[in-house]
Amino acid sequence: MIAYRRILFFTFILFLTGCSHKHLRVIWKAEHSYPVSYRRIMIAVIVKEQGDTIRPAVERSITTELNRRGYHAVAAADEFGENGLRNLSEENTYRELCDREIDAVLILAMIDKNMKRADRRKMLNEYTGVYYYDRIWHYQQMQEGLCSIDGPGSCLYEWESILFDLRELRPKYVLQTRNYRPAAGIESIQAVSKAVLRKLFGKNGTTVKN
Repeated sequence: MIAYRRILFFTFILFLTGCSHKHLRVIWKAEHSYPVSYRRIMIAVIVKEQGDTIRPAVERSITTELNRRGYHAVAAADEFGENGLRNLSEENTYRELCDREIDAVLILAMIDKNMKRADRRKMLNEYTGVYYYDRIWHYQQMQEGLCSIDGPGSCLYEWESILFDLRELRPKYVLQTRNYRPAAGIESIQAVSKAVLRKLFGKNGTTVKN
């Protein structure tokens, strides 16, 4: 019942938040990007939390909203359970996704602001899809020094979202936000989720078509 209420709460917020998130920006996109359509889009949220309810609730609320808009979306928590794909190799991950006819993954990840600064030189030297492709596989490591989003602490974090195309095996769009602290908690996820949907799944289909 608690999990169900969380889903309803997040979905309700996505409907009510009418203004765009001014701190979300596209920091990289693949060359020659054009509007595309996908058969199944999997939503994967990577967040450091004390419990295990925030991630599935956010994934399902985004999934519900995308399905309402005419897309075919699924939550990673529903497709692969609590542990998701973390115990699979890269090759087996792709095989599992392809077997389920998933051809795109929308990732929303909580990342350590300080670690991103330390990695800035590498980012500037490899400012390509290869860098962000590699980054996807290291989100868990990037959260090791972070406070839990639902716990005490003063660490700085950002939200990063990547739309990954499994047919081309490359990221299509990368978006990032400004800094947050744990006190922003759930509110930051609500705002960023809405902004990502607006950026990538807008009415004009400028990025992803249904």
